[in-house]
Amino acid sequence: METAKGRRFVARGLAPRAAVALGRLAGRLSRAWGQRGLGTLFAASRRVPGFSGATCRVVHRSGATFELEVFEPYWGPVLVAGRAYEPEVLHTLRRFASLDPVLVDCGANVGFWSVIASAPEIGLSRVVAIEPNPTTYRRLLRNAELNGGRYHCVKRAVSHTSGETVQLVDAARHAVARIGEDPGGTPVETITVDAVLADRGWVSPDDRILLKLDVEGHELAALEGARATTRRDHAIIFEELTQHGFCTFEALLARGYAIYDINARGTARALADRAGAQSAATAAGRLGRARNFVASSPGGKFARVLEGWAREAV
Repeated sequence: METAKGRRFVARGLAPRAAVALGRLAGRLSRAWGQRGLGTLFAASRRVPGFSGATCRVVHRSGATFELEVFEPYWGPVLVAGRAYEPEVLHTLRRFASLDPVLVDCGANVGFWSVIASAPEIGLSRVVAIEPNPTTYRRLLRNAELNGGRYHCVKRAVSHTSGETVQLVDAARHAVARIGEDPGGTPVETITVDAVLADRGWVSPDDRILLKLDVEGHELAALEGARATTRRDHAIIFEELTQHGFCTFEALLARGYAIYDINARGTARALADRAGAQSAATAAGRLGRARNFVASSPGGKFARVLEGWAREAV
């Protein structure tokens, strides 16, 4: 067992313990250049004899527990090396925690945010994680088990209708797997957000709903299947893929949503147009691949939280 600031590592065997030590060292040393390149380094380390398949558990002081392959190139840099991951989402979850919303985690991957949101620090009591990728879903289930079943898992692709069979493209690359037209893809079944909540019985008009959409360009279809859900007080954390031209951002703005950018320091800023969104997604003169934004329906408690948050920066 090894410890780091806010984290405890459990690895059984010499090779897994050595892998954890090396991964943590890489995280510390790489801070000098912003921890860039860790994914490439972890992918290379994964091929070293003895390190391939080495696993560990990471226990956060928040009460969140994860199990992963140490040198998995997407989650290893985050959970082992300590690279910051979507701090804007963490800031948002903390701000909304007092509202006790239902969290619908669409495109949950291995359950990172479902684990964090349902852990004691934030403490959301109703969380459902939806993930279509069969391999990734097994890891989602495992993390749910390690965390006492605090969140529910649904093996489906979120879309505008339920019960259709669609193709999951790039299923082997869990971070970018998406719904597409590739006949050689992995067949998965669709479900709507409305159906997910109805299946759980979370249909009270008084429920506040927090949707997290990370579905690789399928966000608008997911929202079409959330018509009943979005008649309630709700907010949406959505990942905008910039190569798609900010289409989700513009669609939500046209529907009357207030949209905010949250920076890594936890400052909220209201965005009035696409130019503001593009500016937020640009760093060092370069437009990033993706950016998370937060949208709220008008007049509800989410809207009041976001409005007050943005005023703090004035």
